[in-house]
Amino acid sequence: MPKLVEVNLEGNSIEGSISDLSNSTSLQYLFLANNRLTGVVPPFLGLLNNISQVSLENNWLQGPLPAFNKSRAPKLNFTSNGFCLDHPGPCDHRVTTLLQVAQTLYYPFLLAQSWRGNNPCQDWNFITCDDKGNIRTVNLTNLNLTGTISLSFKNLTVLEGLYLGGNRLNGSILDILTSLRQLKILDVSNNNLSGSLPPFSKKKPLSLPQAMLFSSSLTRRKPRSLLLSL
Repeated sequence: MPKLVEVNLEGNSIEGSISDLSNSTSLQYLFLANNRLTGVVPPFLGLLNNISQVSLENNWLQGPLPAFNKSRAPKLNFTSNGFCLDHPGPCDHRVTTLLQVAQTLYYPFLLAQSWRGNNPCQDWNFITCDDKGNIRTVNLTNLNLTGTISLSFKNLTVLEGLYLGGNRLNGSILDILTSLRQLKILDVSNNNLSGSLPPFSKKKPLSLPQAMLFSSSLTRRKPRSLLLSL
């Protein structure tokens, strides 16, 4: 919609993330306040040359504030959200990683309610850290989540426990998880995963539903043995 000039969807209890309107180069007014929007504000907003007013207040948006060209000076209202900083700039690398995890889960509202600000070790639900600020466990068990397992888990290099059981995740168990040298427990039981089990070492227990192990949807590889906790 390159000739779209105004979008006004305020106060409709809309959930989900902001769609990509980067091709709407005529857009001047974007009003999305007072909804239940989650996720990161797409950077395209700051690249629209004709944008003059953006209203996103009273949502559950996360991540960095979008940067705009100061010469255009659009009228902005971003209050009452969960941005990592009160000015444009990159979030803490742990925040960035966890929001990438949330992205493959379609930015669930349940996570957005507590995953606010720039320190995931401070009052973020489902996250456990050590006294040095390293994320040690991510526990997303039984949250009715949909989506896939994020590649970004590889960035949590000292992760010891990853609990994803009891959801509706699909796709495969990613090989990249074998690179987490300190991972001790991986629970992906009671999901809709398929494909092959990655070649974890004997030292890493993997919790999987017994029915899935013997179905055609999930198969074992032979290269390295795997200790299963059923």
